[in-house]
Amino acid sequence: MKKTFSQFDNIFFRMRMGTCVAFLVCSFPVFAQEAGQAQDNQSSDTVAVEKPKTEEVVLPGAEVRAQKETAEHISQEQMTERGDTNLLEAIRWVPGIIINGGGHAGKEQGGFSIRGATGGAGDQDYMSVFVDGVPLQANNEGRVDYGSLLTGGLESIEVAKGYSSGVLGPGAIGGALILRTAKPKRPLEISARSSFSFDGGAYAGNVDNIAVGTRQGMFYARAGFQGSFIDHWRLPESFEPTDNTPPEQGGNPQKTGNRIFSGSTTIGANAMVGFTPLDTLDIWLTYSYSDKDKDWTSPATSGSYTMAAYPYLRRNNAAFHVEWTPPLINLSLRVYFDALDDRRLTIGGSDNAAKWTNYLNNNYSYRESEGTTWGVNLGGGYTINDWSNVQVSLQFKQAGMDTYYSRDNMDPPQHSDYYRTSGYRDNTWFAGAEYSVNPFKPFTAVVGFCYDIIDPQSMVLRDGTTFADNVTNPFELNALPQWTLGLFYDLSEQHELHLTYAKKNRFPDWRYRQQHANSSTQKPNLELGPEEMHHFELGYKGYFLESIRFTTALYASYFLNGISTVQLDNDPDGYTSQRQNVGENLYYGAEFGTEMFLNQYFTVGAALDLLKYKIISNPVHIDHLGGRPELSTNAYFSITPFANMDTGLAQNIRIIPRFEYVASMYDLASANATNLLAGYMLLHLNLIAEIAKHYSVSFAIYNMLDELYYTFREHPSPGRSFNISLGAKF
Repeated sequence: MKKTFSQFDNIFFRMRMGTCVAFLVCSFPVFAQEAGQAQDNQSSDTVAVEKPKTEEVVLPGAEVRAQKETAEHISQEQMTERGDTNLLEAIRWVPGIIINGGGHAGKEQGGFSIRGATGGAGDQDYMSVFVDGVPLQANNEGRVDYGSLLTGGLESIEVAKGYSSGVLGPGAIGGALILRTAKPKRPLEISARSSFSFDGGAYAGNVDNIAVGTRQGMFYARAGFQGSFIDHWRLPESFEPTDNTPPEQGGNPQKTGNRIFSGSTTIGANAMVGFTPLDTLDIWLTYSYSDKDKDWTSPATSGSYTMAAYPYLRRNNAAFHVEWTPPLINLSLRVYFDALDDRRLTIGGSDNAAKWTNYLNNNYSYRESEGTTWGVNLGGGYTINDWSNVQVSLQFKQAGMDTYYSRDNMDPPQHSDYYRTSGYRDNTWFAGAEYSVNPFKPFTAVVGFCYDIIDPQSMVLRDGTTFADNVTNPFELNALPQWTLGLFYDLSEQHELHLTYAKKNRFPDWRYRQQHANSSTQKPNLELGPEEMHHFELGYKGYFLESIRFTTALYASYFLNGISTVQLDNDPDGYTSQRQNVGENLYYGAEFGTEMFLNQYFTVGAALDLLKYKIISNPVHIDHLGGRPELSTNAYFSITPFANMDTGLAQNIRIIPRFEYVASMYDLASANATNLLAGYMLLHLNLIAEIAKHYSVSFAIYNMLDELYYTFREHPSPGRSFNISLGAKF
């Protein structure tokens, strides 16, 4: 992949950008301090915007029964305190979340699972991502690059596990991530943060974000920029290639030192303008742009994995939002448009030697994809009386994507039917209602029913050895109901028990096709049926002595007709693999989250998940599932040594040791134990201090012991790294 300037100039350019943000952080004019002080004299209307009147978190497109103090709700303040810069870093603190790719700092494209429902890292995604009530479109491979979703402009993240609102929308078969962008609340708001990473004393990358917002009477606006510039990441000292043969002779191209092909650049910009003509009416527009450049991924030491690079993965998103909340009624309207454009370079070969030779000779092929999604969401609610209410949602989405391949290496494809190897258009309809009743004070019951329908409008898949043949419209309309039921009992104002059930669906779509020995030939399996998940949960959340929070749950998820790739032997038509429904699986376990404010000097927090799975029926004879460890925990201990002392400029100095433990797990689904990954424990350390009221500085060490803790498909994990972060907020 060609670069427009040298590697040294590239590093220097990234450091200059980070330095510019750091200069803004540390040298903001005094008038901003005066504006920050003036905020204390704002009207009561402004205060009302800052402090919700209810303990429930009401998010765009769904109402989730979760208080701000629960582990499933992550605020911007928490992300700042912990130094989380992307989505993977932020959600790893939540019980039931397993990061199964991307390393300890999300430095490479990865995924995660919610209670065993895997997303990314080799499997299709089993959860939905909503940004201000708008669903996020997956890329050509059916994944969302969670490590590229930067958190600088977010107000909060909500994790819905298993049970979720009946009016949330389609696609959340395993759960959902609900992201909410920050709105300005004062006449002038400015925030900036720049984080620099180093490993072994060398510059490794930086993450920058800056945002400016204002609220003037009825009107408000906000604009922000975010950038992540990863030059490389270093391998642990303990890493040794499994094969020391030179790569051009078929050996492992990765030697000790810096992890090759690990660089990436992600930039993003967002803007928001809105006005509130009435206290109960909010109207706003949002626009966001992001672009990621991902360097090459190296091939495995053996097998048929290809080398791939993503020169760009661009996304443009625009949305129009209306929320009206008069007494007893709430209405919302969202109209959105999302455009995704990516290019992939691919190097193939029968072995490593061929791949490496092709890489050195720039002998690669192109794949380009263009996708668009637009939709309309209409939601509403009505408070029937003081003990019951109803919520409804109507949604329509049209999603489509066309993919073009080069016919010969180094021949960029033209966007014409001659080069188009796949394409689709799907219409998705959703209608749901949820009724909540509180017949007596401690008890609340919530029941939801919805119908989601996928109606394929068109599909093209090459079927044959020439580009002239194709299969069109192979799938038919699919429709199934979804159910949700929740029983909540308040033992007291600070203790709640709940019992919930949810049935969620996912329909087969254009990605579920079978592959011919000739890679340009594809066709779908028309016998595929929908996947179903039945989620059960018994949980408790409570608060003791106003200083200890507990969240715990026992859960089980029955997964029926999961779709997997099955190898075909002696197929008369020459196909080598096919997507099939492969039976029944059961995931079950327990999770526990706590935060204990022992006193003004010490805070302890932990997230623990115990997960088991059972393959009930499996026609393809898989004994192990990939990416699902039986135990994981993420715990920290926060020390504030100078809580009652005047330390001058530095305030709220915190020392946060943290450790992660993940038990052994299988890399891929298989019928043997050859891909078993060993368990690991990581130690991290954060030092955080606030400076002169508006500024903050932090220092972090990740993977302090420099352990080789994770290898995914022969891709080794990052080693020890250091991070320095400077921030300001006015």
